Amino acid sequence: MAAPLLGGFALPASATSLTVPVSGLIASDNVGVTGYLITESATAPSVSASGWSASAPASYTFASAGTKTAYAWAKDATGNISASRSASVTITLPDVIAPLLGGFTLPASATSLTVPVSGLIASDNIGVTGYLITESATAPSVSASGWSASAPASYTFASAGTKTAYAWAKDATGNISASRSASVTITLPDVIAPLLGGFTLPASATSLTVPVSGLIASDNIGVTGYLITESATAPSVSASGWSASAPASYTFASAGTKTAYAWAKDATGNISASRSASVTITLPDVIAPLLGGFTLPASATSLTVPVSGLIASDNIGVTGYLITESATAPSVSASGWSASAPASYTFASAGTKTAYAWAKDATGNISASRSASVTITLPDSSIPTISDALLALQIGSGKVKATSDQKTRLDVAPVVHGKSAPDGKVDTGDAIVLLSKIVGKTIL
Repeated sequence: MAAPLLGGFALPASATSLTVPVSGLIASDNVGVTGYLITESATAPSVSASGWSASAPASYTFASAGTKTAYAWAKDATGNISASRSASVTITLPDVIAPLLGGFTLPASATSLTVPVSGLIASDNIGVTGYLITESATAPSVSASGWSASAPASYTFASAGTKTAYAWAKDATGNISASRSASVTITLPDVIAPLLGGFTLPASATSLTVPVSGLIASDNIGVTGYLITESATAPSVSASGWSASAPASYTFASAGTKTAYAWAKDATGNISASRSASVTITLPDVIAPLLGGFTLPASATSLTVPVSGLIASDNIGVTGYLITESATAPSVSASGWSASAPASYTFASAGTKTAYAWAKDATGNISASRSASVTITLPDSSIPTISDALLALQIGSGKVKATSDQKTRLDVAPVVHGKSAPDGKVDTGDAIVLLSKIVGKTIL
């Protein structure tokens, strides 16, 4: 009726597995030991309990980790069960369970590369020690840069567009969770102004409208407008004159040496820095001179009549004056043009006459005319004067050479039958006849 007697039972102080090696388990009996059993309960098992083995087991598998006590038992064929022997072990299992992510959300859209993160949470059988968000679906290493002890509140993407981010969690052992992904469409506000690539004007022009070449601009999204101004101050996006395409010409406000400034804008309203180009505009002269006055005396006793008040102005300069007896504008190459206003004009004949004054400029523009009238009454040339008689004496003495006009007018001698019979020369006889006429004597 004697029960078996256990002679020893030992476990290691610690283990890293639920299955722990058993040593020193031995039992004796007056008849014979027929079974061994190890339990985690101090209550004696029944002889029919499962787990009895004919020989002493070499190991025991605990139900869980921690500080554990095991109880060894032995039985004999009669069913007598020994008193137990106990042994303790502390089991620390290696962590092979990765954290589990419970949520991870990004907004559907964003206007910044840094996007808010919500709902990122993870759990672990021991404890979560790190969080990481990447743009790669490949699991990161435990030593990768960017792990944070707490779940990040935001993530900064490398670029805009439709993006997918992957959230990860790790524990102290280095187990890394499966990822959770979330997507966002990032549309960044456009803060980049267009860039002008060229802008050229010719060195000179003869029109206020000047051709433009090489005007081109680029933008990170798109150029929506071009503008050329004469001001170096940037225009507003709503200024008048913007065109969807680069203008082929620009019209300046006036002639001279001019600088134009080209600009480009985009849909957001960003305006480029300007590019400048210069041109010297010399307009063709199409403005005729303007006569300011022209006066003749009311009457004159000579075909050569004094002129007063003849003046003209021009946008560039007056280069010629001319007086004619015709109301038809003269040509620029007509004879008689003078650089300065004439002081007199010689008519072709006496009578009531109208003269027309004209002015021209270097380009050949001729003014409208101004007219003035004079009545010319010439003295009777048939009545001789003392001067005529003295001139005849000087010619007759050889001191003065007679002109053809003087020969015609002063050759009055001899007088035949009371009438002058010119002999083709001027001499003292002509002087005597002239003096006789002057004093009123009958012609000899």
